[in-house]
Amino acid sequence: MPAPDASPPSFCTFRFERSPENYLDADRITRIWQAVPGLPTTGEVLLHVTPLSGDGDQESDYFLKAGYTASGGVVPPPNRASMAEDPRVRNPWEGQTPFAAPALMLSCRPESGTPEEAAQHLRECTDETVTWHKVPTPLATLYPSGFTVLLPIETEYEITPDQAAAAWRWLDDFLLRARQRRPEHWPPEADGQPVGDGFPPYRYLPPPEPWRLKRSMSWSRSLMSFAAPGDGFQCPHCGGNPDEEVIMEALHTAFQENPEAPDLLLRAPCCGIILPFNALINNWLGFARFCLQFSGCPCDDNDLAELNNLMQTPFKIVHVY
Repeated sequence: MPAPDASPPSFCTFRFERSPENYLDADRITRIWQAVPGLPTTGEVLLHVTPLSGDGDQESDYFLKAGYTASGGVVPPPNRASMAEDPRVRNPWEGQTPFAAPALMLSCRPESGTPEEAAQHLRECTDETVTWHKVPTPLATLYPSGFTVLLPIETEYEITPDQAAAAWRWLDDFLLRARQRRPEHWPPEADGQPVGDGFPPYRYLPPPEPWRLKRSMSWSRSLMSFAAPGDGFQCPHCGGNPDEEVIMEALHTAFQENPEAPDLLLRAPCCGIILPFNALINNWLGFARFCLQFSGCPCDDNDLAELNNLMQTPFKIVHVY
């Protein structure tokens, strides 16, 4: 492992080295999730799976930061101009793909300059073989083109390890079903009109069987925010559209008064009802300490109702681009 240094701690990924087919095991997820609150970390913690590439090959879509080996040691970056310009390059210097897909991993920002203390905590609490790797900010790496977030309407919702394991299994089951769905933009088979450059519409084929969609589960001591360009709110009580400036000003005041634990109960200016901010109907802004994230497929009302019933608390959808 690299020697401690005085540089600010960067994001690290901890890989659980057991065979990848075990990454869904509920007892295993429970043990890992039980260890998360005791990690010496700051900010967000993600438990995530790196999938096979979209073309079904055996390489992962996960990237290492140029200048770091898979074992954490610093090496000169590759002498190729294209790689030097892009810090998100595939690891070329150890003759192997360090994150064979699918692989179960946990990413966080350790409090100290070295993540070995966090790795040791995970080994002791999970009885797993754990190796760590310095990586870029994981969300930017996992979801470069946007993702969907499922988050509880109650921002202070506390999830138990058993619930976390159940949520993880639900997410995987949902993604296996969703990958079979025809994308919204895909023309129906019965449509005889040519598409593109005069070509007839093609039958939709789901991705190859081993291909898996990206997914992660996040927890944070401080409130996480998820936002995309968007506007407008709808009140779930009266159906009105509360003034956006009033809502955003109330949010600003809540975070000014208590940045770590803002009071996000607000009075809707349309009808006067008091409700959590997340209860306002919109899909572009939300806050949570726990959430599920994925990309590559839509989530409809029936999927959300299934999750709500499983977790015994209502969730909402936010699309981040």
